[in-house]
Amino acid sequence: GVMRPIMKKDIVILRSSVKAVAKTLTAELSSLGIDSYVDTSSFFERTEINIILSLLSLINNTHQDIPLVTVMRSPIWNFTDNDLAKIRIHSRHSRFFIDAVKEYCETGNDETLTRRLRDVLSSLKRWRQYIRRKSVAQLIWTIYEETCFYDIMGAIEHGDEAQTNLRLLYERAKTYESAGFKGLFNFIKYINGLKEDESSDLGGAKLISDNQDVVRIMTIHKSKGLEFPVVFLLGTGSDFRTSTDSPALRLHKTLGFGLSHIYYDEHFARDTYAKELIKKVNHTEGVSEQMRLLYVALTRAQEKLFVVAARKVKSDMTEESQIKEWESSLVGNKFTPQTALTAKGFHSWLCPAALVSPDTWEINYVPVE
Repeated sequence: GVMRPIMKKDIVILRSSVKAVAKTLTAELSSLGIDSYVDTSSFFERTEINIILSLLSLINNTHQDIPLVTVMRSPIWNFTDNDLAKIRIHSRHSRFFIDAVKEYCETGNDETLTRRLRDVLSSLKRWRQYIRRKSVAQLIWTIYEETCFYDIMGAIEHGDEAQTNLRLLYERAKTYESAGFKGLFNFIKYINGLKEDESSDLGGAKLISDNQDVVRIMTIHKSKGLEFPVVFLLGTGSDFRTSTDSPALRLHKTLGFGLSHIYYDEHFARDTYAKELIKKVNHTEGVSEQMRLLYVALTRAQEKLFVVAARKVKSDMTEESQIKEWESSLVGNKFTPQTALTAKGFHSWLCPAALVSPDTWEINYVPVE
C-alpha cells in the first residue's frame, strides 16, 4: 500500500476499564491538541433504554417508586416535578407512590392532573394484560407504538442513535425468547444480570462515525473484532482484583458448592476438600479469562503496539534488579503453568515475555520521580 501520514483516527487507547480514567485521558489529549472520544456509558445507562426498562419493571410490579417516577417524568407521560410533589403532598401517608397516584385520582382537586393520572393507571392495566398474550419483544414494540416513544426519541438530538438503541433492545428481547426463555419477570432478571456483568459490555449505537478523525478510547471488551493501525494498551501495571476473604460458601457452575466444616466443640471451622477444589478451579478459570482478554488486546494492532505498565516498586528497586526478578519467573525463557497461574496482573506475563523477546519487543524502563 501507499504510505501516508498517521491520523488521529488510526489510534486507539485500550484499557480493561476506562470509566475511572476517561476524564484524565481526554483532558491530557486535549491539552496536546488531540481530539478524542470515549464512550463511558453502558447500553443500559442510556436515557431511552433506562426509561423503557423502568417501564417494563413497573409493568411487572407497579409497587416500585423509582421506576414509576422515572417513567412519569419521561416523555412518555411528561409529568413535572411540581406535579409529582402535588401528588405526594396530597397523600403523605401512602407507602408507595402508585398508591398516592390512585388516591389523587379519587380525591384530587386538579381535574387536569387527575385525568392524566387516570391515563397512567389505565395504560399500566392494559400493558399488564398484554403480558398474558404477547411476548416480551411484542410488548416492547407495542409500548413504542402506543406511547409514540420511538418517534419522540427520533426527534431529539442524536435521535438516530436513540432509535437504534431502542431497536437493539427489541432485538435483544427477541434473541432472549428465541433461546427458549419466556416471561417478563425472567427477562428483567436476565437484563439485571447483564447490567451487573461488566464483561458483557453490550454496546449501543455509536455517537461518532468511523471516519471522524479522533483518537478512540475504549475497553478491551469493546475492541473485540476491531483492528487499528496503532494501539496503546494502558493499565497493564494494575493487579487483578482478587478477594482475600474466605466466604462460608463457594460456588461453581458445574462443581456445585463447597462449605466449611464447623467443629462446634472446638469452636473453629475448616474448609472442606470440595470448597478448596472450587476455590482452585475458580481461580484457574479467572486467570484463564484474563489471558484471553490480554490476547484480544495484543491482537488489535495492525502496525504498532505500545504497552504501558506503571508499577509502584520498592525504593531500592533498580532496573537491573527488576530484570532479574522478571527472569526468575521463567524457565527456559518460558512460563510454567504454575507460574502463569500465580500472575498478579497483565504485567506478570508481559514484562518477562518482552524481556526474552527482543526481536518483537523494545522495553523502556522509565522511573518516575
